[in-house]
Amino acid sequence: DAPILYGLGFFFATFFILGHIRSWYLAGPLAVGGIVSALLPHYGLRADLLGQLVPVVREHERRLTARLLDGFLGIPGIRVLGTRDAIRQTAVVSFNLEGRPCSEVASALEERAEICCRAGLHCAPSAHRQLGTFPAGAVRFSPGLFNDEAQIDAALGALREIAAQTKGGMP
Repeated sequence: DAPILYGLGFFFATFFILGHIRSWYLAGPLAVGGIVSALLPHYGLRADLLGQLVPVVREHERRLTARLLDGFLGIPGIRVLGTRDAIRQTAVVSFNLEGRPCSEVASALEERAEICCRAGLHCAPSAHRQLGTFPAGAVRFSPGLFNDEAQIDAALGALREIAAQTKGGMP
């Protein structure tokens, strides 16, 4: 049972550049498309194959994002930043849980369910000013190719527990 892998950058960098996979991952993507495109000829692959995969990956990410956004509806205190329409956004979902700092929510997700996510300003303080979340920031999930519905459900379940404890006044 590996933790949720949000962001494919470290996976691809490790696999393609270092030639092996380590047992830990870092949330947050690198320029995966650029890395893969640059390495395709080295492995005898055609660049046009990458273009054929993009719609498949996008649809997978859209389904996971829709499941995540739909699941948020049943969790009291969740405020999604941005649209709740998975078709109109990338597979990056930022949110806050009323009554809990984003850093505490992210830590609780990791400690309770081994779910990796990001918390803070995400190198976008101006965006957070616009959203009214500066200087605290938000929690960010980034479901990707190597995630599945069970992992999204696990994240939602852990968030339900955290929200219930928040409402009950427990840490």
